[in-house]
Amino acid sequence: MPRKRTKITEERDIHRTNMAEWETRSGILKLRGWASNGLSYKDIAQKMGITEPTLIKWRHKSEIIQEACTWGRDRADLFVESALFKRATGYSYEEVQTTQDSKRRVLERKITKKEVPASTTAAIFWLCNRKPKEWKNQKYEHTDNQESLNKLDAVLKRIDGECKKDTDEGEGGKNDGTTSATPKTELETHDR
Repeated sequence: MPRKRTKITEERDIHRTNMAEWETRSGILKLRGWASNGLSYKDIAQKMGITEPTLIKWRHKSEIIQEACTWGRDRADLFVESALFKRATGYSYEEVQTTQDSKRRVLERKITKKEVPASTTAAIFWLCNRKPKEWKNQKYEHTDNQESLNKLDAVLKRIDGECKKDTDEGEGGKNDGTTSATPKTELETHDR
């Protein structure tokens, strides 16, 4: 028995799209544009009128859709990498200034060469990501494992000795009615 037509199912039919529509030249250009503008796959799927899992299925089934989505993303990444590299190393450019009369005729054209200095912040960012072993901010000092274990054992023995001394004094030893000399921690004082 066929389903009863409702307004909701009619709206779905109006907005329904299929994979073949997005494999056309105009569909590919839209996908590339959205991907190169930095949209996530979820956002692209929403613009296409489908869900993200559907877009993932279509990308696996269609090399054309997969290429359109990755081409745009790769292109955007390359553009940003290039801009970061230029900013990290510094660059020069020519600035053109024109003087015009009231009829918009060019009276004078002046070309000035300008220098943009290298940015240390961009250089550090670039190096930390490209050569993390040499440029990461956190450097760890490597010590001999046995030496570290010996130090740890000494600290634990000292703590254990202090704990035993406190329990011996508190249980059967010198209990003269005064309170323990151990200071209250911040948590203990707030609990009261």
